[in-house]
Amino acid sequence: MTHHRAECFAVNKIMTVTTERAIVARATYPLPPTLNDQINSARSHWSKSAATKKRWTNTIALLSKDLPVFPGPVWLELFYSVRTFARDADNISASRKFLMDGLCQAGIIKNDNLTIVQSPILEWFERGKVDQVTIVISSRPIVEICKRSAIVE
Repeated sequence: MTHHRAECFAVNKIMTVTTERAIVARATYPLPPTLNDQINSARSHWSKSAATKKRWTNTIALLSKDLPVFPGPVWLELFYSVRTFARDADNISASRKFLMDGLCQAGIIKNDNLTIVQSPILEWFERGKVDQVTIVISSRPIVEICKRSAIVE
């Protein structure tokens, strides 16, 4: 069995692991506006929702500046930590729009279309003390990495 040399470093809530086979990064962000938040904002006035989108995209881009660049396809796993489970999963998942646009703006991923972002996009929900989301970005399928890690360890 071959062990791959890995370099790990953590900066704030960012963790990156690089091996010969994959780049894997994890970052935690405050939870962006959910779908209901976005709809309510747009109903009040289009400029309000546009300003919210711009502010959150810029915030995610700024918080992502220490992540490695992923030059090709990526696989994603998101862990949503929410204070209450009385919210719809699809409502919370819509906040991913701000994450993806921020990662693109920061140059971490080339694009957020389906030529770059591969299926499946895994999502998990858990109770937490604060609303936040942790995203894992990988240059290889996450399931493949987990299987290899279980075999190697």
